Amino acid sequence: MTMHMEKTRLNNRAVIYVRSSSMNEHNSLTSAVNQEEKCREFAAKHGYEVDWVFTDTGSAMRGKENPQLRELIAYCGNKQNHISAVIVIGTDRLARSLVDYMAVRSCLREFGVDVLSTTESLDDSPSGQFMEAVMGYFSQYESSVRSLRAKRAWVAKKTR
Repeated sequence: MTMHMEKTRLNNRAVIYVRSSSMNEHNSLTSAVNQEEKCREFAAKHGYEVDWVFTDTGSAMRGKENPQLRELIAYCGNKQNHISAVIVIGTDRLARSLVDYMAVRSCLREFGVDVLSTTESLDDSPSGQFMEAVMGYFSQYESSVRSLRAKRAWVAKKTR
């Protein structure tokens, strides 16, 4: 159990955020349906009531420019909703850029909302914060490498 869950919660209401890169990821582990299922299992196991599911499929918008993410932040910021956690399958679902991720994370922290990952241990200790930043950098690196490969493939295809 992470430090987030060890804290005394005023409530047990959470939202789920799922993002898949493509509408065609139906059978993939990262499909929106599979992500939501894993997040719901996590919520039930840890005593959270799922209040809402925010689903983003195929959006090219990044970070807080993403409409679903903006909606999630606003929903969590509305004190009448009493949200204590955002559950994701992995932190890279929130953002693939460290700057974007930390901006979203900062907004949620201001509202007293934790980010909980079904696949990563997150906590507020200095080591936990460091590892969260490393995961953010890795997501950014992975995204950049994929982008570079796609550009190279496109150029190679175009020059044939």
